Amino acid sequence: MYIWEKEIKEIKGWTVIYTDDTKEKFSKNYANYFATNEKKSLDEFYQYKQHKIIADIMKLFIDSNSTMREIQAIYDGLIESIEHNKNEAISKMFKVSHPSEISFKQINDIVLK
Repeated sequence: MYIWEKEIKEIKGWTVIYTDDTKEKFSKNYANYFATNEKKSLDEFYQYKQHKIIADIMKLFIDSNSTMREIQAIYDGLIESIEHNKNEAISKMFKVSHPSEISFKQINDIVLK
């Protein structure tokens, strides 16, 4: 089994141990969900991951008998939630109340690290 191009030796809970004995922690079921039988380039892996997620979302829509209106509302809510979480994370990282308050100097200091 592989994740990207790294061969898996063992999966213990949320930790993947690769054959080179490096370890990586993933969220619940991530390793089992995205492990493949063959190596994949990063682009191939992202495409594989996207297809699996899309298939799961489509199954949820079908199983819940969602209407197109409901699907659009879910999509809009999801995008709004992602933007909110992204802005909150960026704000916390830069210690500002909103990303628009980040100075160019703060960005430059991070880039130059």
